[in-house]
Amino acid sequence: MRRRNMIERLDKDAGVDMTPMLDIVFILLIFFIVTTSFVKENGFLVEKSKASKPSNSQSDNIMIHIDSNNIVYFNTKIQH
Repeated sequence: MRRRNMIERLDKDAGVDMTPMLDIVFILLIFFIVTTSFVKENGFLVEKSKASKPSNSQSDNIMIHIDSNNIVYFNTKIQH
């Protein structure tokens, strides 16, 4: 009888406690959130002129191009 109780008790203690592993996961998560560097995208504001009379021939597409010499083209016109 004594041996059977001992085996049942050992079976109950054979489980793995996951609490320390969860603690480590949360600590790593906090570490990576704090050390992540967020990059702010650089850009510029484009102000469109208001037309006095809307025309159907104009499209709503805007083309912005920056070439290898860092010259900015706005709808194929050089911007300063």
